[in-house]
Amino acid sequence: MTSVLYTSPYVPWEWIAAHGCEPVRFRPQGDGLHSSVARAQGLCPYVQAWVSDALLSDSADAIVMTTCCDQMRRAFEIVTGQIGLPCFLLDLPHVCESESASLRYRDEILR
Repeated sequence: MTSVLYTSPYVPWEWIAAHGCEPVRFRPQGDGLHSSVARAQGLCPYVQAWVSDALLSDSADAIVMTTCCDQMRRAFEIVTGQIGLPCFLLDLPHVCESESASLRYRDEILR
C-alpha cells in the first residue's frame, strides 16, 4: 500500500485513505539534520526536524504538507527540490468559521 506522510492534523486522513493510500501522520524525531535543511534559512527547529526526517525517510511514497505557517511553505520548496516523490501543498484558510473559508477548504480538498 502507498504510504503518504502528512504534516498537520488539518490534513484529513480520510481524504488520503479515500485514494487507497495509507495515511501516516509524521512526527519528527530530530535524529539527524539533512544537509539541505542545514543550509536553509527561516525554519524553526520543528520544521527543520520534520523536513530532515522526511528527506531521510525511506517509508514514504508521497508527502502532503500544509500552508499552516510560513516555515512549512518554505519547507515545501526544500522538500520538492530534494526528493523524487509526489508532493502536495494543501492551502489552508486562516479563518475557519466563515462560509467562504469552508468553501475554500472544500475546493482545496477537491483539487
